[in-house]
Amino acid sequence: MFDLIATGGFQISLLIVIVLAVAGGIAVTAIRHRVVPQPVGLTMAAAEPIPVAPRPSAASGPLAILEFDDDPKIVSVARPRVMIGRHSDDDIRIRDVTVSRHHALLELGLTGDFEIHNQTAGREEPNQLLINGVYKDHSVLADGDLVTLGGVTFRFRRQLLQSA
Repeated sequence: MFDLIATGGFQISLLIVIVLAVAGGIAVTAIRHRVVPQPVGLTMAAAEPIPVAPRPSAASGPLAILEFDDDPKIVSVARPRVMIGRHSDDDIRIRDVTVSRHHALLELGLTGDFEIHNQTAGREEPNQLLINGVYKDHSVLADGDLVTLGGVTFRFRRQLLQSA
């Protein structure tokens, strides 16, 4: 037996067993998590569908506009959820050192109103978010509200969607 271990044959055999075990485990996991398609033509028990207001598309125009005093002057908000901050990954990038990397989240709520959330609120020393001069962690925005992130201020303008 010691000769088999010393020759390396045992080591190669052990390596092959390990590789096969790992490959088998991956295959079993893939089979367990595979989505099984439902048969066509079968329906669930009749339940009334919940009416949901359609999300406007970017083709219908901006959902809101942010009017800055400095660069950038005007930013169109075309998506229902945007991150505002200094980081290059943010949807709306503000190049000001008083603005955090991911400072605020602006999102269209279920009621159709835009809400803004201070992403730094949980910090020991959060960066400021002011709505019309009042410190907030979260707020529903109305047309014309002044929003201040760090030392940068913009006016929120709600674009009303015109019915076709």
